[in-house]
Amino acid sequence: MSDSDGMAFAGWGPDAVAWLTEIRVFNERSWFHENKARYEREVRGPMLALLDELAGLFGPGKVFRPNRDVRFSRNKEPYKPWVAATIGEEGRVAARYVQLDAERLLVGAGAYGFEREALQRYRQAVLAEASGRPLDEIVRTLRDEGYGVGGETLKRGPRDVDPEHPRIGLLKHTGLTMRQTYEVDAWLADPGEVLARVVPPLVAAEPLLAWMRDHVA
Repeated sequence: MSDSDGMAFAGWGPDAVAWLTEIRVFNERSWFHENKARYEREVRGPMLALLDELAGLFGPGKVFRPNRDVRFSRNKEPYKPWVAATIGEEGRVAARYVQLDAERLLVGAGAYGFEREALQRYRQAVLAEASGRPLDEIVRTLRDEGYGVGGETLKRGPRDVDPEHPRIGLLKHTGLTMRQTYEVDAWLADPGEVLARVVPPLVAAEPLLAWMRDHVA
């Protein structure tokens, strides 16, 4: 359950985009605290309400904190210039995901980076014909439907794998995601228009997430 107090999802208004634009310029604690009420009302509140709308289809969601972990980052800005949430799949390797910044709404699913043991399970499953071929088909279908597929970070694949392996492309991945992005415009304030863009990618992600539940989680 989210803590939106039962507020119906009404989209994000112009002040949400304004806030997300301003945080890029005034990314400091004093500005954030002076404008925290705006953040809660215009940015985080609608995200919580969206999660409530989606919970019946995909399970409960969780909004990420706005604070950045700057301990090991060169970027010392204390706040993220976006609002983001996971949807369903709590505690699993992969989940559905929604993120809004001043320029785009991103809807996606998968795992942005496998931890060591999960990566080993992923590679074993890709190498096995019975599980690797279905994943190859899932990824091809997602691409054919116009979704972006990400997570490929290795240039040559794992050292112990034949570079001519028929699924070497998938073996170059250290994470695996699918995504759709939309440029921010007036439609963002129309809840029906937002849902029409958010729901289809989250539905399309199910075969990928089901594969990860079976072979990686």
